Amino acid sequence: MEDICSYFKASKRRSLFRAIKRGIEKEALRITPKGKLSQNTHPVGLGSSLTHPFITTDYSEALLEFITPAERSVANSLQFLQSVHHYTYNNIGSELLWPMSMPCVLEDESEIPIADYGSSNVGKMKQLYRQGLSHRYGRTMQVIAGIHYNFSMPHEFWSYYQDFYKINDCIVDLKTKTYFAQLRNIFRYSSIIPYLFGASPTMCSNFVDNIKAHGAKHLKLLDDGSTYYSPYATSLRMSNLGYQNDGQAQINISYNDLESYTKGLIKAVRTKDPKWEKILPNKDGTRRQLNDSILQIENEYYSLVRPKRVIKSGESPGAALIKRGVEYIELRALDINPNSAVGITKEQVLFLDIFLCYCLLQNSPPLTKNDEDIIKSNWEQVVIYGRKPNITILSNEGKKVLFFEFASKLFEDMLPIANLLDVGNETTEYSDTLKSLSACIENPELTMSGVMLKQMKDNKYSFCQYALERARKNKKDILGKSVDQKMKNLLHDIAIKSVKEQQQLEESDTLSFCEYLQKYYNQFDLL
Repeated sequence: MEDICSYFKASKRRSLFRAIKRGIEKEALRITPKGKLSQNTHPVGLGSSLTHPFITTDYSEALLEFITPAERSVANSLQFLQSVHHYTYNNIGSELLWPMSMPCVLEDESEIPIADYGSSNVGKMKQLYRQGLSHRYGRTMQVIAGIHYNFSMPHEFWSYYQDFYKINDCIVDLKTKTYFAQLRNIFRYSSIIPYLFGASPTMCSNFVDNIKAHGAKHLKLLDDGSTYYSPYATSLRMSNLGYQNDGQAQINISYNDLESYTKGLIKAVRTKDPKWEKILPNKDGTRRQLNDSILQIENEYYSLVRPKRVIKSGESPGAALIKRGVEYIELRALDINPNSAVGITKEQVLFLDIFLCYCLLQNSPPLTKNDEDIIKSNWEQVVIYGRKPNITILSNEGKKVLFFEFASKLFEDMLPIANLLDVGNETTEYSDTLKSLSACIENPELTMSGVMLKQMKDNKYSFCQYALERARKNKKDILGKSVDQKMKNLLHDIAIKSVKEQQQLEESDTLSFCEYLQKYYNQFDLL
């Protein structure tokens, strides 16, 4: 690690680490001023959720998703996210944005409206996919929210990386192989993410069905009787009580190379599942899911991190990867930070850059089945018991080690990366971030989950009272800040343009919906 860091600290190469590209995708439920899930359709002022590049919806009509463009500046990324929030608040009236990963009070799943994307074939496919998710896993799980962090190295980086290791692969193949190596390391060290940034140690009691189904004996009731919490949890969202598809355990997805990864996903899309075959069409013959395969589409497979590239219209993610290689990686393990008006802080972004660069540059052998079992065990341990004194996880050799020792060693090993990023960006912010967050290793109660649980107990807040107080404050904070008029005009113009683009899509369809789906799935036969 020291050798490659020294190599990239050279004057003509250090600036490459100023050119890292990052993008942030943040989900947030629209709620009423009293904390109930909004039943209103997607606000007209936000444009088309199908074609707007920065403001869309995820599973539900009430679940907004904000997307920042790939940006080299951390400050610009966060400023853009703030501007999108500001524009949104000005177009949702009295509604608020729920500031938590775990959802608000849901009296019945039927009150969760599935997202509507219009009458174009692509819009109908997106909606039918979501209907399929509701029949397979229920609607409640689908409105658990999170943050996805997209990361890529600049194009110029790869020729120098190729030169350092004397690799003869073409750049496309080199990038793909190296990003897959990065993905494997992310899995290896991933438990540090929920430990530091998990923010869901509590949940509303409306999750009682999930709780009973999983026999979660580690959960307790707060005094108010409407809030469950786990005393040492970091991220219940990322536990088996949150967004997890247990039925997908049968899918054998390998992250050792692109061919194995895409073959595993495509096989799951092409293989029928007896459970899903029981989801019969409606009485009028209309579909209730895209198909009865293990996965309707590749994106149904849940993973902490994904290899990604921008896809073309009608193209599957796997087909895009096979044809043009990996373009960037998407880390999906972040809870929403309720103490940030935009759900994520600069300190978090800086740490993620350090962590992801470390995973990129660190040696990364292929994952064995034993490695995968250890990774899964460690993850489950940290999301449920991560703040417990003297908690242990498994080393790469399968021996028990204190999580404190694992985390301390990881921080020590990441320090050269932080210094490299400091040199490249002419700052000390990265090493300062490691130093600041190292206090959380010493004292677990300084983590986001620890601070959140203490605030709730000290103020005798229920989960929903705490979240609603944060929601009101976040809206006030965002609207209290000025936004550049050019940005306001840009977002207004994009919203109008997106509506026209949706109309054009609806008017330009020449295939029936059945023909469109058939064409989409036919591409897998050519791979």
